[in-house]
Amino acid sequence: MVKLRGGMPFELDHFMLFVPDPAAAAALVELDLRVGHTGPQPGTGAGHTVFFFDNTYIEIVWPEPGRDPFIDAPAMHIAERCRDQRWCAFGLAVRPIGPPPSPLPIRTWDYTAPFLPRGAIPIPIAANSGDAEEPLIVLSLVSRRPDRRSDAPALQRSFREVTAARVLLPGTRPFSPELEALVDLVPLSIGRGETTLVLELDGGLTGRRLDLRPRLPLMMTC
Repeated sequence: MVKLRGGMPFELDHFMLFVPDPAAAAALVELDLRVGHTGPQPGTGAGHTVFFFDNTYIEIVWPEPGRDPFIDAPAMHIAERCRDQRWCAFGLAVRPIGPPPSPLPIRTWDYTAPFLPRGAIPIPIAANSGDAEEPLIVLSLVSRRPDRRSDAPALQRSFREVTAARVLLPGTRPFSPELEALVDLVPLSIGRGETTLVLELDGGLTGRRLDLRPRLPLMMTC
């Protein structure tokens, strides 16, 4: 895995895990991870549970009962990612280290999310969002590290940081230009295998390996 070091133009802002119902969040609670927030995402038809680390966070996203999530943005395919095993069930959000570059280094389309304040700039979504085998890529241009936010979210007590990240994806065809561009922008490695997000916590010093599949598309070393 590639360490989440500095020296690159972007860094990983958060990781999204798309699941059919909120019960999947229990897989992280059972590891003594602290829930920082849970509830609906206004106007989206989705709910989420968030686990904040110092430098990033894990967001578990699910459809609200009887709702199709993010119906206003079908190109993200959130409903399919939550419910259809043929779709990659996770996503990656990245934030710029300094001022956002112009033009953006990844081809994107704009999502004017209903939860944004009036007048806020739309959220850029990478143009590979219709690729079922690849993760959703979001550019969080105004986001900050959780430990530097003015709203002071509840951070983890057992672990401090996500220190490395790797994405495993199936298939043999070339990755999309957007995914290829991503690995030049953030400290992230990509390999072949069953669709899985692999994270390292606090340097993986204990060597403990946790496989949370099939409840979550997630493996962790801590």
